[in-house]
Amino acid sequence: MSTDKIVDSEWHSSDCLLTTTLQGVVNASDICKWEASLYRVAQIIPPNSTIKMLANLHYFEAEDLTVHRQFRNVLPHFLAAYGYAIGYLQMFPEAII
Repeated sequence: MSTDKIVDSEWHSSDCLLTTTLQGVVNASDICKWEASLYRVAQIIPPNSTIKMLANLHYFEAEDLTVHRQFRNVLPHFLAAYGYAIGYLQMFPEAII
């Protein structure tokens, strides 16, 4: 299946919704652009906002294993940078959040 490449994030203020899309066969440069789009959009969100996030990864395919590993780190690091942590990590005092 041939899918157009989409690497973008958007802020929908009326819905308090951050959407991010990664679609198509992507390379390391695309992952960097996608990550940059997340941080760019995060700057628009008013401080202390309650938001929703939709990550659309339909038809995403990493060019190779290295790119897939790069991709897997983006969302956890992005969310952690803004104070989000998976709840079960709080059960373990040795976990660095």
